[in-house]
Amino acid sequence: SMSEVAARADVAAGTVFQYAATKAELLMMVTENIWADHVNDALDATPGPAQRSPAAVVDAIMDSLDPIFDMAVHWPETTVWIAREILFGEDLPHRREVLVLVEKLEDHIARMLAGCRPAASDADAAPLDVGARMIVTSGLAELNRARQGRAELDLVLERMREIVALVAAGVGAAHAPA
Repeated sequence: SMSEVAARADVAAGTVFQYAATKAELLMMVTENIWADHVNDALDATPGPAQRSPAAVVDAIMDSLDPIFDMAVHWPETTVWIAREILFGEDLPHRREVLVLVEKLEDHIARMLAGCRPAASDADAAPLDVGARMIVTSGLAELNRARQGRAELDLVLERMREIVALVAAGVGAAHAPA
């Protein structure tokens, strides 16, 4: 409860409510603080959209997703509730901040997917954006399935690699010479 959070933080309950009106919003505030570092580090550490094999693109995308899925291993219950809030939560300020981070990650993944295209490809970025959104949304959905007991959390990374490989192959195949 919010009062338990306040007690553990050794502050008045009113102080907690100044930062977040609900438990869900408090969760989103903490998530934004943690994910901001992880997302920015992943973006800084992952190479740009040079033409690469689909396997190399899959590895780079999985590396950029790794910090978020690493959290899922360490805090599985919390992580699946974060996924639920991202997918279905109320439109509140801290959730919007988390969604901005999700969009940054999607943009980054789209740039990496561009590496699956031939160097001379001048196709628009729309399929890349859709592919990136499919990857991120699939990750959130897989975490939500684990929360519901319909999937094993320890298999989520394997399923994500399969999803990323499928999207990367599709991006490459869509622009391969006929």
